[in-house]
Amino acid sequence: GDLDPAEHLPDIVSEFRFVPTQTEEMEQAVYEKWKEYRGQMPAEAETNYLNKAKWLEMYGVDMHVVKARDGNEYRLGLTPTGVLVFEGATKIGLFFWPKITRLDFKKSKLTLVVVEDDDQGREQEHTFVFRLDHPKACKHLWKCAVEHHAFFRLRGPVPKSSQRSGFIRMGSRFRLSGKTEYQITKDNKARRSASFERRPSKRYSRRTVQQRVNPVLKLQDTSVHSKEMNESNGTQQTWSPRPNIPVTTVPPVPIPVEIEDLSRSPGAAHSEKKRPVY
Repeated sequence: GDLDPAEHLPDIVSEFRFVPTQTEEMEQAVYEKWKEYRGQMPAEAETNYLNKAKWLEMYGVDMHVVKARDGNEYRLGLTPTGVLVFEGATKIGLFFWPKITRLDFKKSKLTLVVVEDDDQGREQEHTFVFRLDHPKACKHLWKCAVEHHAFFRLRGPVPKSSQRSGFIRMGSRFRLSGKTEYQITKDNKARRSASFERRPSKRYSRRTVQQRVNPVLKLQDTSVHSKEMNESNGTQQTWSPRPNIPVTTVPPVPIPVEIEDLSRSPGAAHSEKKRPVY
């Protein structure tokens, strides 16, 4: 719902998990954005969220980890336009689907043949070979690439009875099952309405002020919380059989010590205030 400053303090954002490595700065930014978006129904908020997310660079990219001939690790990202190549977080290449003339696999080796124009405008073929850790992972990458190519590039799925095309050569007779993007757009049929139940997001322990000042207190709060949970559940705390208790050394010779008698009752006599004890 909408943010109510009297009811919703900034700490409430820490009860939700948006990313694995969530920081207090991010939670504060989410709280400030929460103030701006008011009067939206859940369905409207979800639609606005998707409209923002679809313009992100990595939105919808199907990433796969591979190794090249040089032994370095790369990532291949399958997209509607082609195959992205990443070295770490840096994008170093893009193979457009129309430029990929061959895609096949054998065991753990995936082969891409790409046609590119040189400086003089002539087409030249370049072969790229990538290896994966396991043959099943290689076949999975190949199948995903075939699906992406067929869905976004072809006007219709390849018939099973037709001869093999030049794009798909070795490894499997796998084909896209279902309609392509062109067919879906051409039909322009309204989507079938579906009913579902919205459930509230899972909540976690709230970030406290003490935890911000001293992160060590977070550990202490966790211990106290565990102890309280044990007591509320009726379980007993496990104690060490040899507790760490300070030991007082008893002198070998009795030493007189004066102690003061405490009053036992309002009518008790106080005649003897001090007496020696051995």
